[in-house]
Amino acid sequence: MKIDIKIKSLIMFSMIIMLFGNFLFYINVLDRTASTTITYFFILFPAIVGIIPICDVLINKNYKFKYIHELNTGIFIFVVFLIISLIKSHQVGVFTVGTIGELVRIFIPFFYTFIAINFLSKSDICFFVKLALLVAWISFLLELNFSNISFNDIKAISFVNSYSPFENSAVPLLSYALSIYFIYYWKKMPVWTFFSVLLVFLTFKRVYMLTEIFLLIIVLLKKQNIKINNFIMYVSSFFWIGAVKIYMFMLQPQNYNWDLEKLHFDVASFSMFRAYRVWFLIQHNFTSYGLGSTTKELQIGWLRGATLELDFIKILMELGLIGIIIFIFSYYRLTRNNFYSYVVMSFTFLQLLMANGLTGYLEWAIILTTIALINYDKINDNIDSEIYWPFIHLKEYGKDK
Repeated sequence: MKIDIKIKSLIMFSMIIMLFGNFLFYINVLDRTASTTITYFFILFPAIVGIIPICDVLINKNYKFKYIHELNTGIFIFVVFLIISLIKSHQVGVFTVGTIGELVRIFIPFFYTFIAINFLSKSDICFFVKLALLVAWISFLLELNFSNISFNDIKAISFVNSYSPFENSAVPLLSYALSIYFIYYWKKMPVWTFFSVLLVFLTFKRVYMLTEIFLLIIVLLKKQNIKINNFIMYVSSFFWIGAVKIYMFMLQPQNYNWDLEKLHFDVASFSMFRAYRVWFLIQHNFTSYGLGSTTKELQIGWLRGATLELDFIKILMELGLIGIIIFIFSYYRLTRNNFYSYVVMSFTFLQLLMANGLTGYLEWAIILTTIALINYDKINDNIDSEIYWPFIHLKEYGKDK
């Protein structure tokens, strides 16, 4: 597709501004809980800019959009989650603006991906993810206190106990999302792939590290583009729905002793003591008033800035079983039965079950864009870098779609 180079550079500029905004949050220059207006400026700026070429296409009818099915999926999730939230809000007589905020964060990655797939080349996207990896590394190093890390600390690194002196809470999801992209294209960018994987292991989130190992095995065995049948997709979907229900059962405070006695399973320790937050809500007679309501209740009665940090449990408590069913089936459909994408989504579900990451809009945009590239691009196309300054495209290699 031919697109005006100034518009294209404006889109890239808006994405870079959004990335820079995230960088300020990663290094704690800005506070996510206190800087709501600034936060949503960074979230919505690329989306607003992206409307310009969309309107041009709709007016001139000179291009057939790609990623329509996936964008409709995002709209469907947004609308259904909003309806459920409004019903529950009406039933309880309470509403939180966090509902809208979380809905925007869930939907906006679909819109970012729609813009990227339709108006940017593979080399544009490659340039952005390389820049994002540099931002992730800089953020990681700035937050790392080298003076407090001793040789004994390094020796004490334990996967079982989830301990590492290098563990980071700011950029693990970003590093994970970027590694998914780089691992898939590792033959074209081996050095970038190495540093993306290294960062995931340094940030030391166990689910992400396991994912890296599986993805590396898949690409080394050249199995990334095989198709899996619908039966596996359906079985996997019901598996995760069942896993959420079972985990919720085990997290309930009245079942804690049963877990210990019958299963010898300490759910509090296993959940890194996130179970205490679930217990707090249940013991205080939590009644959902929509998406974001657990966060609101925790911040009122537990700790400012607190979230449940168990995203699938959060969706179950806030939107009920139907919310979980819609989320799992919808996100699995995005993979279009591609094995690599299926593994990525499955491990991401594991992360959402065990911890959080649901509202990481930049990170989800990178994950969804990678999955979209697998579905819409020829894998053997050259991926070259481009150099951008605000509004000026200095050099272009590769071809626009």
